[in-house]
Amino acid sequence: MINNPLLAAADLSFQQEVRSFFGRELAPRAAAIEEQQDWNAVQAAVQAVGAAGYLRLMFPELYRGALGTPGLTHATLLSEEAAYVNYAFETTIAR
Repeated sequence: MINNPLLAAADLSFQQEVRSFFGRELAPRAAAIEEQQDWNAVQAAVQAVGAAGYLRLMFPELYRGALGTPGLTHATLLSEEAAYVNYAFETTIAR
């Protein structure tokens, strides 16, 4: 797990969760998104993010994930991890 004294244990766990998620769902599509501007790959990745519930992080009343109190910190971690894999895709889901 990543060591960051500014984040609580639940936040660090969430960061690992989304890092693994983007490794599975975005990394295989990153070249197609970046090099071929493949909108089908973008759409598939956005659908995966939505299906995982991550697009609802800023709306605690709609979020149905493992976080007790999702919010801006988690949305920021999500964007950061997406940008690490593929910045072009991150701009698609940025809030």
